[in-house]
Amino acid sequence: MPKLDRRFQRAWAHLVDLHGPKQAARVMAQVLKAVVAVRLERALLSGEALQLAVRPPADAAPTLNDEALPASLRNVVVATARAADFDALLGGAL
Repeated sequence: MPKLDRRFQRAWAHLVDLHGPKQAARVMAQVLKAVVAVRLERALLSGEALQLAVRPPADAAPTLNDEALPASLRNVVVATARAADFDALLGGAL
């Protein structure tokens, strides 16, 4: 459990408090099996590499309120792009 993130550690502690360590281990095994199965199924359907599908989830990026930014940057909008968006720009140059 120490290698899993804090959400799993909290769930583990909760299960141990409710059921004791032996039954908690049985329940946690079922939870982990379900989580991994869903992620693997998504990866197989989308063609994502399995190693990426089972990587630990990234924590949400911190957000800043407007006051934390310099006034000159408060109205700047950064558009996002996908790797495929650059195919047209490269025009097959690779």
